[in-house]
Amino acid sequence: MEETVVASPQQPCLRRSVRLAGRMRSQNYRAIPKVMNLRRSTRLAGIREHATSVVVENGTRLQSAVQKKRTRKVKPAPKAWMANNTKCLLGHLNNGNVKQLQEIPGIGSKTASILALHRSRLGCFKNLIEVKSLPIWSGNKWKRFSQINCLDT
Repeated sequence: MEETVVASPQQPCLRRSVRLAGRMRSQNYRAIPKVMNLRRSTRLAGIREHATSVVVENGTRLQSAVQKKRTRKVKPAPKAWMANNTKCLLGHLNNGNVKQLQEIPGIGSKTASILALHRSRLGCFKNLIEVKSLPIWSGNKWKRFSQINCLDT
């Protein structure tokens, strides 16, 4: 009769660092109930809420940290926006080279080169009425250009 030795199942010996980390984790999050049925986002929200809470000086009440509200940018008044748009467009027309003029919607290569030629001969445009009075705007071309670029003329 042979005698067989059956080893009893032992729990694996964990490293000290793993044991300490587990102990610290249980101390830090013991206020949070561990529910495994919840979605991951819900569990993380609970952990984040616990992490952002701040202890008040007397230590009796928890107060959640106040986060800044995101506010929308205030839109400028329509007239101010139109004036700024007109000013920017005039700046591009007066200072841009042919390639930069072609980047403006509604201006192709021919129109850009003619605008640059007029600007070099006559000087800078003072307002949009001067630009509108140029002979390059045939038919409804100026009306289409002003609609594309949100101009009020």
